[in-house]
Amino acid sequence: MSSQANAAADGLEGLLARSFCHGSGLEANQLIHEVRQQIEAEQGRAVNYEVALNGRSWEYLRQTVAPRLALFLRSKRLTTLSCGHAFISLFLDQELYFIRVQDFFEHLRRVEGIDREAFDGMVQRWEETGRRAVAALPPRGAGGQDGAGGQDGAGGQDGASGQDEA
Repeated sequence: MSSQANAAADGLEGLLARSFCHGSGLEANQLIHEVRQQIEAEQGRAVNYEVALNGRSWEYLRQTVAPRLALFLRSKRLTTLSCGHAFISLFLDQELYFIRVQDFFEHLRRVEGIDREAFDGMVQRWEETGRRAVAALPPRGAGGQDGAGGQDGAGGQDGASGQDEA
């Protein structure tokens, strides 16, 4: 197996191993509500970002979700380091995994072999590129929106959910 294939396998499997809770996707609404309440009780606030893998791999998480998630955090005035109350609801087949956003980004750095300084630079580029891409979007209702709360299914509100189902 190539080192790239090893990284991809370690990426998704390792990420799932970092989940702090999981259950059936059929009970998603109840589970998300319970996890949100737990984090709000501990942290005073909870921010959820939903990701549906739908057969996609670690590459999708690395190349698409990570930049969108960084931009989503920025819209909430958070950073990849100051988001202890943010969590990902990751749908994989019929299962739902809950992963702390900080754990997701730390795992990404480890699997990709990126040091903190290089990672911070990468996040800054994602934020800058994302802001330009969002500014170039047509206004709501002018086409191109999917009705899911943001561009390409990404978006959401505090206490609710961002979504990534492009």
